[in-house]
Order: sequence, then C-alpha cells, then structure tokens
Amino acid sequence: MPLPSFNPRGAAPSPSPAPGTSLWAAPQPPMPPQGYPQPQAPQGYQPPQAPQGYPPPQGYQPSSQGYPQPPQGYPLTQPQPQQQREMSRDQAASIFKQVSEAKQVGSGVFFQPGQFVVMIDALKLFTSWDGIPTFVAELLVRASNNPAHAIGSSASFVRKIQNDPKIREMMLGDIQAFFAAIFPGQVVGYEGMLEACSPNNPAHGVVLHLETFVKPNKYKQGSFTVHKFRPLTEQETAELEASAVPF
Repeated sequence: MPLPSFNPRGAAPSPSPAPGTSLWAAPQPPMPPQGYPQPQAPQGYQPPQAPQGYPPPQGYQPSSQGYPQPPQGYPLTQPQPQQQREMSRDQAASIFKQVSEAKQVGSGVFFQPGQFVVMIDALKLFTSWDGIPTFVAELLVRASNNPAHAIGSSASFVRKIQNDPKIREMMLGDIQAFFAAIFPGQVVGYEGMLEACSPNNPAHGVVLHLETFVKPNKYKQGSFTVHKFRPLTEQETAELEASAVPF
C-alpha cells in the first residue's frame, strides 16, 4: 500500500499518483461529456477568397516559404502604361489663351545646334501620360547645316506646360513665338491657335527658318537648346525653290 504524501500543516493528505505516472505530469484538459456535439461552421458559410486581381505579397514563394498556392485561375495583374489623353476644346482654349498673353522667351531641346529650314507637318496639343499639357510641332527638315539633321528627316518641337511658374512662362512664350513666326505681323489669339491644332491641320506646309543654340539654364544646373523660329526671307524662299529639294 503506498504511503500518503507528507503534509507539514496537517491538511488532508493528497492522494499519491497512480502507478506508472509522474507526480509532475502536466494536467490534462477535461474531456467533453459523451455525446457532446463538435462545433460546426454555420450553414452556407464560405471561407474568404482573395479579391479578383489581388496581387501576391512581395517575395511570394509558394513552395520554399510555405505560402499557400493561389487558387486555379488566380489572375496576376500587371500595371499598364498610361496613354496620352485627348484634351477637350475648353482645356485647349484655356492653354492657348495663356499662350497668346505670354511674353516671348526661348528654351528647348530635341534639335541640335544649327541653322535649318523646316516645314510644318502637324501641330498638336494634348495631355501627356504624366498629366502635363503638351504642345508638339512635327517638322520636316528642308535644309540643314548640321549632319545630325539630314534633309528629309523629321524632328519635333515640344513644349510641356508645367506648373512651375518660371518654366511655365518660358514654355508659353516659346509657343507664342512659334505662332508669331507662322503668322508674321498678326496678333494670334487662342482661337487661331486652336484652329491650327485642329484635325483640319491648316498650318501643314508652312515653311520656317529655325536657328538653335545652347544656352546656360539660369533656373537650375545645366544648359538647354534655344529654338528661334522666323519666316523665310524672299531670298531664302527663292534659294529653297531653286534647290528643288523634295518635300
């Protein structure tokens, strides 16, 4: 018969452990009564699903990291590049109204330094992929003293009308000076600029002289290429016609 456990305070002795068990064994959770029902999910319960197009977490490794496999047909979306958007007539009118009131100042890129005769192919005003109103003159080279711009090649005169007040003033002034070269001696309002950029393309075929040169940038480090447009003189027009350079 096992001896009762020692109790110095005279309390009722605690029973000895059952044979084959440890005195320090962890207590066991109580067992549910016989016939006790197991918890069930409510009727019609659906486990949550990943929303359609939901991207996997960064570093997703289904096998090595133990992440669960995506369900069959799980779409992995890819970001799509934004496209340039059509600009409404009211938006274009607002831009050209600012252009018509701007001071003529110059700045630019794209053309390398030189002297050129260019023909307007098309004029456009649109909102670029980054949300900035952009004016573009698509030009064809008729004469050039820079081998980088061969006769018959094309180039663009581009002005992005940004929010920075100083840069915005320069861009608007450049566009205003360009239209002044197309319509010499005339005051060009925004309605005339709107018509020039319309699908009718009335400025197509206008020939201009273009001079480009590099100038230090006074607003930030670096330099930029200035574009100066003007109408051809009578002598330049005669020489161009005599050269019989094809358009």
